[in-house]
Parts: sequence; structure tokens; C-alpha cells
Amino acid sequence: MKRGIYILIVAILISITIYQQINLNKYNHWISDDLNDDLAAIGIGINQNTEVLNDIVDQQQLTETQVNELESNYGKIYRMTNLFEFAIRFMGFDSQDFNYTKQSSPWKFASNLSDEAEYMFTSKSNSNEKITLTEEELTIFEGALELHTAWQELVKDYYPKINSEGAHMHFYDDHDGMKKDDDWINFLQDLVDETEEYNLFGVRSE
Repeated sequence: MKRGIYILIVAILISITIYQQINLNKYNHWISDDLNDDLAAIGIGINQNTEVLNDIVDQQQLTETQVNELESNYGKIYRMTNLFEFAIRFMGFDSQDFNYTKQSSPWKFASNLSDEAEYMFTSKSNSNEKITLTEEELTIFEGALELHTAWQELVKDYYPKINSEGAHMHFYDDHDGMKKDDDWINFLQDLVDETEEYNLFGVRSE
């Protein structure tokens, strides 16, 4: 009887070890490839959106091209949901650790900004290539620019080799020790923390 219990315990421990090794292998594979691409896409999306917002605020106008660019860059920023899911599934984080499904999450903010820009343009364009922004509309983009600038500073701090053109997608290859660090988790958390200070359209909460 005792021998049977011992064998069962050993079998369970072996199963747990195998399961952990499988997850570790998945993590190592993912961190070498998909993590690079997702992080680079997020950084590129943030940098490109910052440039677009700068132009919008400077010109006090919104063009159809800029609306499309905001939507495209939102798609890049949205890829951070892949990283949140991975942290929860393979690294033991609870879904509440990041609260990334909240309205104040970075990807949700980028989605709301894209939708708002499209609504502004389609409701006023009348087939024109650009519209002039009202003071209220301009305030939304000024707030969004402030938030994106804060995001961009985080990109520069954590991953200075990411640029707007995406010329260096696999930047981990040039960062000694990066594959052993959890910088990407801290990066995501800092993005979330920064975003929580703003309302849905980027105006800083009082």
C-alpha cells in the first residue's frame, strides 16, 4: 500500500515537472520571437501615433489619412493584450494584476481615440480631405498627445532601439541579458499606471 502511494506521488511530481518544462520551453520560444515582435509593434505604434497627434495639434486639423493612421497604430498597440494574456497564462499573474480590460487600459484608450477621430471626421467631412477642429475637439487631441508623449518616454526608457519606421524589429538580439529579464512586464505595468491618470480621451484627471 505504502509502495503504491509512493509510486503515485513520484508520478505526480514527474507530471508536474514535465508540465513546468513544457511551459518553460513555450516561454523560451515565445520570448525569443513573438515577444520581440509584439513589443516592437507596440513601441512603433506609440511612436507613430505621437507623430500623428503632433501634426493634428500643430495644424488644428484632421485629415482622412490621419484617421486611418490612428486606426492602424491602434492595431499595433492592441498587441499588448497578447503580452497580458501570456503573463497570466504562463507566468502566474492574476488578471487583476494588470487590470488591462478596464476602460483606462492603454489599448482601450487607443481604441477610443481611433473611434473618436473617425466619428469627428465622418460627421463633418462632407467628402472633404480635412476638417478644422473645434476648440473642444482640439482639447481631446492635446490630451491624447500628452498621454502618448508619456508613453513614448517609456518606450525610450525601456527599448531605445524601437523607432517609428520599425527598422529594428528584433531588438532583443542586441540587448545582453534581456531574455532573462522581465522588463517587458514592468513596461506594460508602467503603461497601465500612466494611462490611469487620464480619462478616455486623454485629458488628465484632476
